[in-house]
Amino acid sequence: MTAIKGVAHQPASPMSIKPETRDALLAAIAKARSWIDDIVAGRIDSLDEIARREGKVERHIRLLAPLAFVSLQVVRAIVAGDACDIT
Repeated sequence: MTAIKGVAHQPASPMSIKPETRDALLAAIAKARSWIDDIVAGRIDSLDEIARREGKVERHIRLLAPLAFVSLQVVRAIVAGDACDIT
């Protein structure tokens, strides 16, 4: 236990990701990578087209699309349950 400005502070234990949260995150990363692959390969023209295909609004797709660029190191840490320990 350490004191910070006179307040006893117990360091937080390492957080772990819940299995269902981990699975949802990995599924979202996989979908986003698939979407970007479709755009790069020319199989699809836009995120709007992906949204219509997925039955979602384009904003949803735009928010998830950056997950396609999560590094392999981070994905491995998520799979291993060590995502909070990435350095």
